[in-house]
Amino acid sequence: MAYPFPHVIKVLVVGDNTVDKGLLLRKFENSERRDYPFVSTIGIPYRVRDVSVDGQTVRVQLWDAGWTEAWTAVDASSHDALAASALLLVYDVTREDTYESVRTWLRSVKSGGRCTDRVVMMVLGDNCHFQRDDRQVTWERGKELGREAHVAFLEVSSVTAVNLETTLKSVARAVLAKESAAAHQSSSNNKSTCSLQ
Repeated sequence: MAYPFPHVIKVLVVGDNTVDKGLLLRKFENSERRDYPFVSTIGIPYRVRDVSVDGQTVRVQLWDAGWTEAWTAVDASSHDALAASALLLVYDVTREDTYESVRTWLRSVKSGGRCTDRVVMMVLGDNCHFQRDDRQVTWERGKELGREAHVAFLEVSSVTAVNLETTLKSVARAVLAKESAAAHQSSSNNKSTCSLQ
């Protein structure tokens, strides 16, 4: 589905308060390696970034959010103002407790039988630039968490910007694919099914 103007998607960046999501959002905004312009906001807790996905411009709103907002996003209908198109579930690779928070939240979603078929989720392990001795969570454990929850996983760095561009494009592409599938399904009058991804 092509749009004559940027297609806007709302993405919640979710994690414990001890995870520096604000720094991560600023790095999305200030990366010198960007190919597409950022739109800054002042006094509003989100950043806006345009990315090009398969020849289409997607405007990504990145919101700093907590676990409560994540529940609301999962439960809200697509027409609800509180709804989000995607959740980036962030932990710090140097802090085991932040990893466990993401794991616990994902298990609660799964055990609660919530229908998240319209929400794209991705697990991000931040601070991947740290050396092995500083880590409490290995790449393998992050990958396994993503596999268990049936969601994508990447390690990123809010310091070096590693994988931030890949994250934005992957999420935008997945959201567009879900929206296209939902529109097709709606026109076919098929009943939707629930899944974590």
